[in-house]
Amino acid sequence: MQKCKPLIAEVGSCVESFATGRFRFPALQRAWCDAAYWLHEALAEPLDSIEVAKLETSLEVLVRAESSVGSERRMLTILETFYGLRPDDPIADGVTMTAEQFARRVVGDRSQILHGTSSTLNSRPTSSREGLVDFAIAVIRRTVGELEGYALTTSPEDNIDDFLVWVRFCLSKT
Repeated sequence: MQKCKPLIAEVGSCVESFATGRFRFPALQRAWCDAAYWLHEALAEPLDSIEVAKLETSLEVLVRAESSVGSERRMLTILETFYGLRPDDPIADGVTMTAEQFARRVVGDRSQILHGTSSTLNSRPTSSREGLVDFAIAVIRRTVGELEGYALTTSPEDNIDDFLVWVRFCLSKT
């Protein structure tokens, strides 16, 4: 618990803002709370196909993707911002899948399930359930921590693009 104390405080701050309606960043904090809700729903989901759709939804609402094209672009932005991965970079050492292929696969799996081009009950998403769970948890966890740092900057803007630029800048300095 001691090791997770900062994370608990950061999550508590976002949830308290949502519960009281007193936000430092209404758009960013609401998006984080919505993303955490979708993550929770995904983790409770018994079907792989629906879990993958809910995991991708958690990331999509976090970064306000607004369309499937926007969703893929934002997924690539998440990979570049938090992991320093360019579209042609492999997503991990010893893996041939690129960041762009990963983003396209995750967005495509969700789209196929929700638009009926793949069976909800009889399909295996191309995305790894475990890998996507770990990825979504890591991104949502890192985002809430970065929001706390962002709040301390001079004149932070309440929009995802400015926030991601700030995170990318900060992480590039480490």
